[in-house]
Amino acid sequence: MEAIIVALITGGVTVLGVVIANGKQSAVMGEKIEALSERVEKHNNVIERVYKLEEQPRACAEKFKTLFSDIERLER
Repeated sequence: MEAIIVALITGGVTVLGVVIANGKQSAVMGEKIEALSERVEKHNNVIERVYKLEEQPRACAEKFKTLFSDIERLER
């Protein structure tokens, strides 16, 4: 009977230790995921800005084409 009580106490302490360790590990992983999410968000913002910057030369090229065609038409 004494062995069963010791085994139950040992098992209970082990389970408690595992639960506490898992809780701490979960908290650490949550913070790491949050930090990575912030970095991904910053990266995505940079990508969006780069796309906008890449569109500007195209828009300028279209404006130049229009201006050149207007100048040619006026010169005639």
